[in-house]
Amino acid sequence: MGACAGSGRVCSARTGPISAAHVSQLVKALAELLTEQSGKNQYQGIFGELYQCFGVSRDTLIRIEQYAAVLAVLEQWRETALHGAR
Repeated sequence: MGACAGSGRVCSARTGPISAAHVSQLVKALAELLTEQSGKNQYQGIFGELYQCFGVSRDTLIRIEQYAAVLAVLEQWRETALHGAR
């Protein structure tokens, strides 16, 4: 599915609720795009990929130092899905 880049599993502070909500919105939008393309619900698959890459199973577990990399992975995945849909 996605691409793991910049993952880190260092113990430190988690992102706050605003950051977690932003990731949640990005995951939802990506899941809707991928579901539209494949006909299958892709929401759990995205979090499965984030778990593989970053060791997080939900948005509230993302660590501050992982946040930018998580956003980059989700954005890259979305761009790939959009270009693949054309």
